Amino acid sequence: MRDELDELLDRYAPEAGELWLSTLPEQAPVHEFPPKFRRKVEKLLRRQRRSPAVNAALRYARRAAAFVLVFLTLSFSCLMAADAAFRERVIRAVMEVFQDFTEFTYTSDSPALEEPGNLVFTYLPKGMEEIEAYREDDEIHAYFYFDRDNGDFFTLEQIKVDENTNSQRFFDTEDANVTMVQIRNSEAIGTEKGSNCTLHWTEGNFVYTLSGTIPLDELIMVAKGIQIGG
Repeated sequence: MRDELDELLDRYAPEAGELWLSTLPEQAPVHEFPPKFRRKVEKLLRRQRRSPAVNAALRYARRAAAFVLVFLTLSFSCLMAADAAFRERVIRAVMEVFQDFTEFTYTSDSPALEEPGNLVFTYLPKGMEEIEAYREDDEIHAYFYFDRDNGDFFTLEQIKVDENTNSQRFFDTEDANVTMVQIRNSEAIGTEKGSNCTLHWTEGNFVYTLSGTIPLDELIMVAKGIQIGG
């Protein structure tokens, strides 16, 4: 019985398939996605195309036995000792150095009084303008995107860290030039690799990451010109 069924399927399945395909429209209908969804997809594509950090993280996360665990101390420790209110807002930072990337994890037991997104950029490289359609912010995260006509761009991500949230970031540091930079009362880590530069630091209850295709010294000037709290 099974052989007979298999024979019938072999004989008539191609005709049934052709008949079913003939009933479909020649052109599939075009679905219009909401603008907010399109912006999110475009942002994800830009990040995937321009930053290898995520791919590196996924590729080497299984080799966690090779990491060196380092506890970072904040460069403004003298202020911590002198000011109890300031000390309560300190973010704890842990850095894990893998073979091809570095992971930063931030936690805090203190509440954050400010909300993300309340920033003013007092310095921008020549020709750079914010694309406000790509700006995003919610209760823990803010994202800003700037570019200019020649294709150069940079982004800023601001993430709130308090007793209810934490932050984890991956950076491609294999064969990268690493520089320590002072941003107000914080020590920032700058990396240069090819045409991509990144500047990463903490301030108050926030973690900041500037990255893009403009030189690191320009990113530093952008960071120093940011006014927090408007």
